[in-house]
Amino acid sequence: MTNNNETLERATQSADQKLISELIESMYGGIALMAQAQHKSMARDAIDLAEKLQKSHTKLTEELKMYESDQGWLIPAGETNEDVENRQNMAKKNGEEYQQEWLSFLRERHETNIKKLENAEPSDPKLKKMGEKGLSSLKDLLSDIIKVQKSVVA
Repeated sequence: MTNNNETLERATQSADQKLISELIESMYGGIALMAQAQHKSMARDAIDLAEKLQKSHTKLTEELKMYESDQGWLIPAGETNEDVENRQNMAKKNGEEYQQEWLSFLRERHETNIKKLENAEPSDPKLKKMGEKGLSSLKDLLSDIIKVQKSVVA
């Protein structure tokens, strides 16, 4: 969770550090949300998507954490307070209401993170390559999210 010390630390970080930290926090939030979603009453396609996203986000998070550790940067401890609150609010919902809100949230989050990666200008060639790979993965996952949105509405 982000606290005041982490907020102060982030103010002194490079653009590369900020990007990696924000993406890791986002992934932590996504992983927790995917775990929650797998226990909700949703369409099979949506539950399969939650499982796929959880595996993908866990792998991407580990890669980002390894990179950040290799750089000697502070690794975020978990999801943001905002993500915790959002997940807790969503947990109160069930069925179709939960599924629609969950899919909308996923789509928005992936679109946001794709824009961050598209606008990023990493100074480290290794980070640039990781960003290109991550961008491709996020675009594929966004496509999967849109497909499930369309299938559960149809």
